Amino acid sequence: MLYLIDASSLITIWNTYYSPYMVPEFWSWLEHQIRRGICKMPKSIYDEIKPTDLIFKDWMLNHMKDFVITREVKIELV
Repeated sequence: MLYLIDASSLITIWNTYYSPYMVPEFWSWLEHQIRRGICKMPKSIYDEIKPTDLIFKDWMLNHMKDFVITREVKIELV
């Protein structure tokens, strides 16, 4: 199963209740899911994120390779 993450969801959790300063375990879990290929973000959505927090910016850059879908994907209806 693949879960697509929306920009506003990621920004909101970073800036509120699931900040890495408050709940670092969530971010470790998310990184694990990203490495497994379970959580992804389309490139067009990634481009919407303009982080002002340098740590968030670094986090996004460090995970872009595994996190962002950079190719066209054929979507099949089930």
